[in-house]
Amino acid sequence: MRNPRIGAACAAASLCLLAGCAGVRTEVLTSQTQNDLRLEHSYVIARSPLQEASSDQARYEALVRRELGRYGLVDAAAGQAHYVLSIAYDTRPASVAIDAGDCAEASCRNTDSARFLWFNRSWKHTLTLRFLDPASGDEVYKVSATSRDGDADAQRAAPYLVKSALAQLPFAQHRHWRIELRPAAVPNDTPSLVSVKPVQQ
Repeated sequence: MRNPRIGAACAAASLCLLAGCAGVRTEVLTSQTQNDLRLEHSYVIARSPLQEASSDQARYEALVRRELGRYGLVDAAAGQAHYVLSIAYDTRPASVAIDAGDCAEASCRNTDSARFLWFNRSWKHTLTLRFLDPASGDEVYKVSATSRDGDADAQRAAPYLVKSALAQLPFAQHRHWRIELRPAAVPNDTPSLVSVKPVQQ
């Protein structure tokens, strides 16, 4: 017979995570060419045929525009923009490692296949932003943000991914960063940054 205390504890823990009790952690990877990313310039968003028909695209674009606006970048008409911006996002099944804190590398690897007890499946959400030179098509700057949770809905992860990918623009000196965020107090508002730290390789 299932222990009712265990069931109640699992339910409470899952609700706490979904509500953001422990905050949200994301991982950010960047790559930058020798070109400079000029923050006072404008951009135009390029969409694939699939994105043109996607209901998720408008949400991601609105979030990206809002964050880029904090840096002074503006969405301009095609042909007048300094950058072409590609927005790619993906959600797929993935295992979730239990956070073991400051553990040695070998012991941390032992948790990679562990799953949270109260989730049947975990999910990996990824957002990649690429700034391209409109004349040459060369990549000027790329940043990817990744999060893992027990929710298959990519829309719920979108605000955290966008906020993380644009927590700094551009990220400098380090390629790998860990971002801690706090859920917004008001539904549909922007989550707040708690910490932005480089991950030492």
